Amino acid sequence: MKPLFITFLLFTLSACASKSGTSTNTLSKNTCKTNDWQQLGFNMATRGKPVKVFDEIKAKCSQDVAQRAQPLFMEGFQQGLYEHCTFETGFALGRSGKSKENACPLELRNDFLAGYKRGNIERKQTLLKAKGLEDDHHRVIAADVGLKTGG
Repeated sequence: MKPLFITFLLFTLSACASKSGTSTNTLSKNTCKTNDWQQLGFNMATRGKPVKVFDEIKAKCSQDVAQRAQPLFMEGFQQGLYEHCTFETGFALGRSGKSKENACPLELRNDFLAGYKRGNIERKQTLLKAKGLEDDHHRVIAADVGLKTGG
């Protein structure tokens, strides 16, 4: 049941996104020549690209290519979402300081966002700790300079 819901959601989001007029500029000139649309969909999802990226395919490729490619692309995209929308991926993105995408459907988003939040907290703690060490280093240098100058 869940795969059907996600497929329906992806098609719905694709239709909505096509009306927004936004572009993700993720496709190369050779995209229309690919023989593995499912892998392309998978790759886009695991890179956190939104489903609306398929609208670019529709715009770049012939209508015939787009019609044949869409079911395969969406199948791969759905599989990629299950791999991308995890606590671990969210954590890695948060820890690296990269912005989070909204590519994950609602049913997968909570784990991803929880990971992102935890990774972001850890990143901030690490930065604060590094800043604290830097401040301590400056205090030691200032104290050392004060001792040498008799201050």
